[in-house]
Amino acid sequence: MGEVTIEQAYATAAAHHGAGRVRQAEQIYRQILALNPNHPDALHSLGLIALQTGHHHDACILVERAIVINGACADYHNTLGDARFSLKQLDQADVSYRRALMLRPDYVQAQNNIGNILFHRGRFDDAALELRRAIAMDPPLAEAFYNMGSVLAAQRDYPAAVAMFERATQLSPGDKNAHHNLGAVLLAMGHFAQAEKSMNRALALDPSNADTWNNLADLYKAQGKLDEAIKFGRKAVQLAPQRDGLHSNLLMAMNYHQSLSINEIIDEHQRWAERHERPLRDQIRPHANDPSPDRRLRIGYLSPDFREHPVGRFIEPVIRGHNRINVEIFCYNNALSSDAITRQIKTAADHWREITGLSDARVAEIIRDDQIDILIDLAGHTARHRLLVFARKPAPVQATYLGYVNTTGLRSMDYIIVGPHLLPDPSLIRVEKICHLPKTEVCYQPRVPAIDVAELPAFSRGQVTFACMNGLMKISPATWQTWAKILHRLPNSRLLLQASALPSSAEIKRLLSPVDIDPDRVQFIARQPLAAYYALHNQFDIALDPFPHCGGTTTCDALWMGVPVITCPGSTFVSRIGLSLLSSLGMNELAASSPDHYIDLAVNLANDIPRLAALRRTLRSRMESSPLMDVAGFARDMETAFRMIWQTWCAGRDAASDANPSSPR
Repeated sequence: MGEVTIEQAYATAAAHHGAGRVRQAEQIYRQILALNPNHPDALHSLGLIALQTGHHHDACILVERAIVINGACADYHNTLGDARFSLKQLDQADVSYRRALMLRPDYVQAQNNIGNILFHRGRFDDAALELRRAIAMDPPLAEAFYNMGSVLAAQRDYPAAVAMFERATQLSPGDKNAHHNLGAVLLAMGHFAQAEKSMNRALALDPSNADTWNNLADLYKAQGKLDEAIKFGRKAVQLAPQRDGLHSNLLMAMNYHQSLSINEIIDEHQRWAERHERPLRDQIRPHANDPSPDRRLRIGYLSPDFREHPVGRFIEPVIRGHNRINVEIFCYNNALSSDAITRQIKTAADHWREITGLSDARVAEIIRDDQIDILIDLAGHTARHRLLVFARKPAPVQATYLGYVNTTGLRSMDYIIVGPHLLPDPSLIRVEKICHLPKTEVCYQPRVPAIDVAELPAFSRGQVTFACMNGLMKISPATWQTWAKILHRLPNSRLLLQASALPSSAEIKRLLSPVDIDPDRVQFIARQPLAAYYALHNQFDIALDPFPHCGGTTTCDALWMGVPVITCPGSTFVSRIGLSLLSSLGMNELAASSPDHYIDLAVNLANDIPRLAALRRTLRSRMESSPLMDVAGFARDMETAFRMIWQTWCAGRDAASDANPSSPR
């Protein structure tokens, strides 16, 4: 270094580092360490570069060396916490952050990081307490407001979350993540125009941000603009091909599109598996489970939706109804929040494991240690899935059920569990084997104490009211066109629709003008609290199922409230849920063979008021006596299916053992 002192060299390197000239900074840091291997600031700064460039293990090693030399520096401990957090070593990261705060009680960044750790553990109330302390410190830290917004968003306090993200953008206008998350919360609130504005600001700051393109895809999907949703979803995948969640979100959008064939959709699922599952296949190890075919089975259910969610509602009675002589139930909970349904499921399960924030590899080890015999995926490609846990094959038998009505595409997923009418053509499933339940694929229980079924509204109104309680993303152009023809043939009828947020007049015009529906005949109602949502069914006579992605929970709710549902099954899995549910009641006559038949069914039923009134009086009792509400019977059917696929595995294992006596038992 000639006449330059080490400290002068370090100052020069730090200036390069601060200006973003990382290569020059790293070169000088290494020259300093060649002269003085125990220079703590150079070690720490190299650790920072390693952290910033994604070399998290190297960052830990370098910063730990700096701490050995100077353990009193709060910055070192905070950086070590960041490196450990990046490695998902949350406990160790928490220790580092708290040590930094102990050394410097006014260290706002460390205080913020402690709150962030608690957020990622799902301890939202504790996280909020720590983050409020960070927010109260001076000077204000934009990141603390950002993290507080994330906590409030997870708690679904969206207005408060918006205020926090807006404050973060004021303190740090160039923070792309703050604009991005503000847009995400506005989207969740149904404020589409404002959400798009925030997302575009985020993209202006960073056009390569795959998450923002993904959120734009969600924004357009929520409005039923599926061509745009798929276009932006593909852009997100192109920018971050290693991100399995972004690729899954694209698959979700494809399931709603009316013009994509089932083969096109399944092809993309297999591309997902090739990209994200295949690299993990060499991590699969033999299983040591006892291969006795008739013993009590250890069943694992893994889900992000053990909560107020269709999956939570449908799976709770099943878990409660299982015969513990036959099965022992483990629940692996990946939810960010809990509620009354969470508590019910937790009480009903034999074992409860919190896996939120844990790495896929760690979750796989926990499941393997629990010696699970059959592991059930309840998410498929929906949000917060853990399919890369299944890719590691922690259980000898794995099946997908309920949460996603399609193939996962994974070779490690042995079965897809479905009812008797869901698959249009079993040969379309190229990876999983089919496990058929004999009567229905779901077990329904109403979500609130019984709300009485009112008299048929057509009697008092003198007109028939049609309704759809599904989101706009399910209402395809073909569905709008079909509904328009129904309204034209029944000029005295009207249509009631529930939306996550009331659309603007411009949005209503965009939806209705192409199909020539008079806006005065369509009423949009914002999403209702649960009891009000059920009571809303007393205002309409016939429910219209959208297609190709029809309803599931909404169909059950309508039938429970005495409202018949017209459905139009097609060639995709998601188009046949209505058919499957109606078949459980012996009401296949309400399933149309084509859109024209759908129109005829709706018009004929609307013109047959005595039949409508009879259905109104009898549908609830018909539901109660059907397989749809037979909790004990459905649980037995599930257990029979589990026993069958377990015995198949045992037989295959025995055959392999006979062929190769040294294979592991």
